[in-house]
Amino acid sequence: MLRGIFRLAFYMALIVISMCANVYLHELGHFAVADAAGLSPSIHFMEYDHLSEVAFSAQSVPLAYVTYSISASAIQDFIVALAGPIVNILLAILIAIAYMYTPLKERVSVQLAYFVLLVPTLIAIVSNLIPVAGTDGYLMFKAISSLF
Repeated sequence: MLRGIFRLAFYMALIVISMCANVYLHELGHFAVADAAGLSPSIHFMEYDHLSEVAFSAQSVPLAYVTYSISASAIQDFIVALAGPIVNILLAILIAIAYMYTPLKERVSVQLAYFVLLVPTLIAIVSNLIPVAGTDGYLMFKAISSLF
């Protein structure tokens, strides 16, 4: 019984760690691309003063976002918005590769841990690509539509 409680606590901690890592790496992807494009980006975590252009939010409160001080073209906005989901996709691929190269005798005990790490990553990918206001998908749609 106690062992089951500790196992549950371990997996819950993995979910929280995975979610935090996904948000951090996702926003770092936006930051790196904006910086490479010369947009003088700033990355913000847990600042609740306003909703940014590129943000991860829960109930419309941004948890992390990237701003840039230089105005960007539509193509730059598209590429910066796409960078975050690409980072999440690469993270999902790394987790899947780690699972595939785990020895068979260890897969039973490690399988759930990889699943717990992978699910928030997949949710981050899908939720960020949906073209709804406040998501990267919306920013990409807005950037593309501004070209026409």
